[in-house]
Amino acid sequence: MAKLHRATVGERIGVLFLDIIESAYHAYYASVQEKLPIIVTTLKKTETLKLLVTVAWEGKLIQTGHFSQLTDALQEISKMLSGWKRGIEAKRKPE
Repeated sequence: MAKLHRATVGERIGVLFLDIIESAYHAYYASVQEKLPIIVTTLKKTETLKLLVTVAWEGKLIQTGHFSQLTDALQEISKMLSGWKRGIEAKRKPE
């Protein structure tokens, strides 16, 4: 991959990592009514990050070992965010 593509993909990956951290932080401190949309957005950003990490690996921009570690970590983040989302949705449903 050309140097420009490496910089662009790498920069976007870095920005998404920071966005996910920031969004999770905001969701943690948001009111109950505001949490769900923030968590959904954070999940979408996580899925986008998974895609970009895969593109970077396929383009040989990152090594297989790093790819494996990143995908495992991102999968765990997705599971935690999904569980958080389900918990909020369960609380919102009338009994």
